[in-house]
Parts: sequence; structure tokens; C-alpha cells
Amino acid sequence: MVRTSTIVEEAPERVVTNRVPVIKFPRTISFYEYDGDNTKIASAMSDTGIPHAMCGRLIISFAGMSAIQQHLPPAFTLRPRTHASFDEFINGLENGTFAPGRDEAPKIAIALLRQQVERYLQLRGLKKFESSGASSFYFPKGLVPNDKVPYQAASGRKTNKNVVGRSERNQVYWHLAMKVNIVMGPPAVVRFKPYLCFSEDGKSAITDVKASTTYVLDLVRRVEEILMHKRYGTYHIVNGGACSYFEFAKEAARILDLSDVETGNLIEPVSEDAMNRRATRPRYSPMRCILSEELGLPALRDWRVALRDYVSEQL
Repeated sequence: MVRTSTIVEEAPERVVTNRVPVIKFPRTISFYEYDGDNTKIASAMSDTGIPHAMCGRLIISFAGMSAIQQHLPPAFTLRPRTHASFDEFINGLENGTFAPGRDEAPKIAIALLRQQVERYLQLRGLKKFESSGASSFYFPKGLVPNDKVPYQAASGRKTNKNVVGRSERNQVYWHLAMKVNIVMGPPAVVRFKPYLCFSEDGKSAITDVKASTTYVLDLVRRVEEILMHKRYGTYHIVNGGACSYFEFAKEAARILDLSDVETGNLIEPVSEDAMNRRATRPRYSPMRCILSEELGLPALRDWRVALRDYVSEQL
């Protein structure tokens, strides 16, 4: 047995983090009453793009009344109810004002702060992408020079990192995206949680679920080839390319030479968000068989070609 001594050195260590400290919170938060249709005010406020929260017939916001009023339709008129300091608000107002209590107020404050940061990201040119759990914000192609941003590694070395890239194999662009989380602390920080989203044009993120497909006859032939090599492992056997359910159905209709009217009567597009799945699915998840490549086996044909053969064989 070889024994080695361990030396523990006490010294500062550079940390790479995606947390940005909050220097100070807004000084005041305002409550506004409104005149107008209470069934339409939520939509009207959402259209303003101004961070806010609804609490009964009150609108809670950091913004001044005139800034909100000028973005509302004429059918709605605001009037001030009260103002409070940020600390008073998150600790629960006790002056008789109808307002969120001590338990609910911090949640509303966090939501308002998150909206504020998200709005800033959009004003800087990042685009909104609805992902599981919350919205994320991604860099579209061309937003920053050469699609790169300055980056400092833990070693202190400065370099540039891509925020947009291209996968020629999958024929898509990838984009750095981030979700915003507010941690009240102490210390209070804004956390940017990194994600990836994908697009076909470098601008608009893919919002439907796109994945690989497999034609059973191609699967059987490939399994026979794999068995001949006698190499065991996990194989992802899929046809080339990726598509959504809607694209798959539309391609089948095109192969059958159906008219647009016939196709529209047979195929109804449904958004992934409307599916109400118990578990969320990634928007873009094509598979690749690394083991087949290592065996020197060629990639399976494109899913469109396989689909055409299937249709011709069945009909």
C-alpha cells in the first residue's frame, strides 16, 4: 500500500457562475384600481407587455400609472389605490389595504422581477420560446457579431463562445437559450438557467415536437446486419431526418396526391401544448446510432423515402 500525504491549501478560487447579483430592488410598488370589463382586463394588461400582477380588481406593478395607461385601450381607466415600499409589500401590508398577505406577496414580487428581466432580454433582441415549465429566451442568428459572445473560463482565459451554431447532419440551427429565476436571498440573485432550442431558419424556434421515425422493414434488415457483426450494445435504429406528427401526415397525403381540401379534412394540426401530456417532451430529439457507425454500417434512408415505399406497398 502506498500512502500519500494530502496538502490542503487555503486560497481564493475563481468560480464561474450564471448568477447575477441584484444590486437593489425597486423602491416602491403600486396598486391601481381600474374601470372597465373585468373579463378583458387581464388580456389587455398582457398586451401592454408591462410587468404586472392581478389581485382581485387591483393591478400591482412597479410601473407608473401613466406608463400603463398609455398602452391600455380607451375602454380601461386606471386610478391609484396606494403605494408601498418594496420591503413593506413582501412582508405583507398591515394598513387595511386589500393586498396579498405575507405568504403570497413574495411570490408576486418574484414574478414581477422575473417579468422585468425577461422583458429586458426581449428588448435586447432575444426571442421568447415557450418551453416546459416556463418561457426561455434565445439568441436568434445575427443578433450578436459572428453569433459569439465574450466568455471568461475558470482559468481566467478569455475567449468567445458561440450562442448559435449549425448542425449540418440534422439540418438545423441550435441556439443558446435561458430561463430566468429570481432568488430573493440573501443574497438576492438572478439565475440564468441555460437551455438549447433549435430552428430550421436560424430565427424561429421549432415549437412542435420533432423526432426520428423508423420503418419496420428497415429495422428488420438493420437488425440482421447487426447480428452478423456479433457486437452487443444499445442501438438506435432510425431513418434519416426528423419530423413532427403533422409533417409525417402531410407527407403521406402528398404521396397519395390528395388535394389541399382533402388533406385539410383529414388532418387537423394540434399544438404540443394542447396535448396535455403527463410528461413534457423535448421539442427536438432526433436519434443517431453511434454503434452502427462504428461498425461501418451506412445510415438508413430518409424517412420520406421510407414512407413512400410503405405507402406504395400498402396501396
